Amino acid sequence: MNDMLVFGRILNMVSQVNTNAYLIGECFFLPFFNNRFGPPMMPVDVEVLVDIRDVESTEKKLREMDPALRWHVVGLEEESIKTYLQRSQPLIAFSGAIRLKNVMPEYIFGFEETKNHLEDGCLEWNDQVDKELALSESIKWQDMFKGLKSTLVEAKLKELEFDWEKLEQNMKKTERGGKVTQISLSINGEGVKGEILQWHRQANKNMEMIVIPPKSNLPSGDPWVASDEEFREWIIDQFLTKYPKTEKDPYVHSIIDMQKESDQKPTHLGWKVYQHSIFAALCLNTKGFSITDRKISRLAIMWHDLGKCANIWTPGAHGAAGAKLWKRYKPDWVTESEEKRISLLIKAHDYMGLMDRAIKDENFKGGISPQQIISFIEDQLYEDVYYGLQLISRIYLADISSVATLRWLISLTGLLDKMVITEYENRIKQIAL
Repeated sequence: MNDMLVFGRILNMVSQVNTNAYLIGECFFLPFFNNRFGPPMMPVDVEVLVDIRDVESTEKKLREMDPALRWHVVGLEEESIKTYLQRSQPLIAFSGAIRLKNVMPEYIFGFEETKNHLEDGCLEWNDQVDKELALSESIKWQDMFKGLKSTLVEAKLKELEFDWEKLEQNMKKTERGGKVTQISLSINGEGVKGEILQWHRQANKNMEMIVIPPKSNLPSGDPWVASDEEFREWIIDQFLTKYPKTEKDPYVHSIIDMQKESDQKPTHLGWKVYQHSIFAALCLNTKGFSITDRKISRLAIMWHDLGKCANIWTPGAHGAAGAKLWKRYKPDWVTESEEKRISLLIKAHDYMGLMDRAIKDENFKGGISPQQIISFIEDQLYEDVYYGLQLISRIYLADISSVATLRWLISLTGLLDKMVITEYENRIKQIAL
């Protein structure tokens, strides 16, 4: 999924509904920032500017055309579009609009400097709008796009690297310690190893756009046990949308606040731990889990990189550290048995990735074998291997799905699961003999 497909499709829909409608907000400025100043992002809020008389009909048609998008139609009264943009957008770079005219994009810029600011990645206060709002927006978007510079916020610009081979080299430079794990496989396991290595040789390692889940209803009860669709909508409502409908939840915000100052690996393109946690939660699939494990896995994914907040960079070690650290922040509504299970899932959140790296590189320090994963599921999670593997694998999948530079690994997860299952079933056959 790329910018042209996502934003072009939205622009086409708006044009079909109302030829005089303009896209503003994220749909206007994100295409300028994506892949240049940070990872490619989908818009959360799709803001559309129309004549005040057309608001209701335009919004109705857009919601019918694509109910998965979060449409917000704004009415323009007796003023020009340029005047509206000048008085409403807190940053000069954001002061713009786009529509299709005769099949070609037509831009309106609120200020002469707007286009240059977009191309240069400069966030400057529009002094016709409240400065505190401009400061808040500047902080928010500089956090998302570390290559942006701002006249409002002093921040060290990050030199971002988008090439996977160089990113991998930079990531390895941050890793310290660990032990080499010798992996011994059955004949069938060796076959799966060959499939994994072949997959890596053929994989397209390009960066992919981080997906925003389709719009859904908000939970009517406890969000931690709600459906995946409702839980994701709640997370978006708490942290990402400009138009929240729910009250700020103290506990989920305490999770994020705890992680706001901690860095991630170079593969995260400057994101902090807290941003990764939010987007990983949006990617988690709990279908088929018990109600209890739905809650447990969601808490585990929100806390899974807490060990990095302790500046631990040994491969696999941050999971073990986070498994202990998170207990300090356990809410009263989590039972003792749930607490232990959450700790185990935090500890194991990267096991599949560590196994993959050990298969690719016999000298990798910090790897884990499929047999160790099987033993962990049976002896610590006390689970059936097939179900326990799903708990671990789904958290790993959410982890990599939320990172633009790692999304190319998504289609490998089935082979990693196959490796564990193959070795487990081989053991069962050996016992039967």
